[in-house]
Amino acid sequence: MELRYYQREAIDATYEWMKTTKGNPCIVLPTGAGKTPVLATIVNDVVNRWGGRVLVMSHVKELLEQAEMTIYRWYPTVPVGIYSAGLGRREIERACVIAGIQSIAANIDVFDAFDIVLVDECHRIPPDGEGRYGKVMEALQGKNSKVRLIGLTATPYRTTSGRVVGDGHILHGISYEANVGKLIDEGYLSHISAKAAEASVDMQGVRIVGGEFVAAEMEDRFADTVGQAVMECMQLAVDRKKILVFGAGVSHAEDIADLLRDANQSVGLITGEMSDRERSKTLGAFRSGALRWLVNVNVLTEGFDAADIDMICLLRATVSPGLYYQMVGRGLRICDLKADCRIVDFGDNVRRHGPIDAIRVLDRNRGDELAEEIVKICPMCRELVSIALRRCKACQFEFPQNETENERHAAKAIAAPILSSQAKPEKCKVDVVDYKVHRKYGADSNAPRTMRVTYMTDKGIPIASEWVCVEHGGFARIKAEQWWQKRCKFPMPLTVEDAVSICEQGGIAEPQEITLKTSGKYPEIIKYELGPIPSKQVKPETTTDFSWEDIPF
Repeated sequence: MELRYYQREAIDATYEWMKTTKGNPCIVLPTGAGKTPVLATIVNDVVNRWGGRVLVMSHVKELLEQAEMTIYRWYPTVPVGIYSAGLGRREIERACVIAGIQSIAANIDVFDAFDIVLVDECHRIPPDGEGRYGKVMEALQGKNSKVRLIGLTATPYRTTSGRVVGDGHILHGISYEANVGKLIDEGYLSHISAKAAEASVDMQGVRIVGGEFVAAEMEDRFADTVGQAVMECMQLAVDRKKILVFGAGVSHAEDIADLLRDANQSVGLITGEMSDRERSKTLGAFRSGALRWLVNVNVLTEGFDAADIDMICLLRATVSPGLYYQMVGRGLRICDLKADCRIVDFGDNVRRHGPIDAIRVLDRNRGDELAEEIVKICPMCRELVSIALRRCKACQFEFPQNETENERHAAKAIAAPILSSQAKPEKCKVDVVDYKVHRKYGADSNAPRTMRVTYMTDKGIPIASEWVCVEHGGFARIKAEQWWQKRCKFPMPLTVEDAVSICEQGGIAEPQEITLKTSGKYPEIIKYELGPIPSKQVKPETTTDFSWEDIPF
């Protein structure tokens, strides 16, 4: 078995981050992109390459068993033990121990020292004192002061509060983050599309407490339209094989399931009140195809895999960007049995949070507002499409050519499509490129600098800028090297001055055209048309020697 390129990049970037940065890194890989093989490879490196010990922690026993099976399948020579009360296992002497957070936090004194701690689904780490995870890390640091923690998640933000990384947290920075849209384009994740439901629910006036809509009030709103919503779901599911539904509450979910059964649909219901046995039986029937519909309430948002899900109905609303992503993410896995996954949004969630590959984490206490509206609803099929498009990508409806800005915004618009890449790109001819040494305003004098690259017209008017992180470590340095390797046959230097010197002397290929994505706050370069790569090496006036240690901890 071989890692995908981005999984290898994630591991390499994390090791480099740990060599150059103090603290604990976080790896962000989308749902369906394969976090567990990355985890397994890091375990193997710690145990078999460096002779260390590693602790893997998670919050549910299903993820513990999944981690054990993946490590064994990829690296059968790694000695693995599990420590979990729920699984009835107490194996603490192995080089790799996989533990439930509740079990290990209650019995941390029985464990010897570890070199690396891996936390799966690390967005579960709570903000207040980091909870049990903080207790475990404090105890492990007493046994080994050099122990480091690596988090893995699809969503680097908690379900009810802000980001899981940063100052004052266990996780201090993101070492690698894969882009959902890019992985979809490359065929590693399923294509998805979004439709705005006609029976959508207005959440204005529903209170928000503890970072989420008050459950009872939200359920009341969705209960008023449940009949119309179920009928709309069935109409949109005519060409779909397996449909996952998120309800607004237990009573609401039961009503959805009853209405589907009344329509002779095969449907299962999952709630938090069910026994493990009942839940397992229902999930098994859904996976096998005995059930076409699966309705759930706050259960199947993570750790649940059914790759052939080809439609997701959001019959609830959420303020949480993490929960929004986890719901939509159930449809991202690729499968030969589906061409894509359709998202039907009844709760205005896409508008609230933005596209899943560019989710906004708003600080409402600071007064953050929603972004400018950039999509509209096709009047023929209700597909959510970019305002810039003249033709619906789903049904080919042509929007009027004389459509004014006000008319386009008057259409029931939302703040973002389900993917940011659905906005129309713009090609620009480049005549002049300017290279400068750049230090971020207000940064410490010892902070690494970047090379600012500005692309301009023949009149010197800037088109777009980007910053190449020549002096950074971790993933930023890897991305900079990839940028350089596409333009130069020779290694990228280690200082910004040397990089600027080489560029100004014509030592790299110059772009003739760039393609911009203009849907965000600033233009983003998504494609380059480069000239020929120089065959002769250009040397800067100064050179810098540098070397890394081999072991990242």
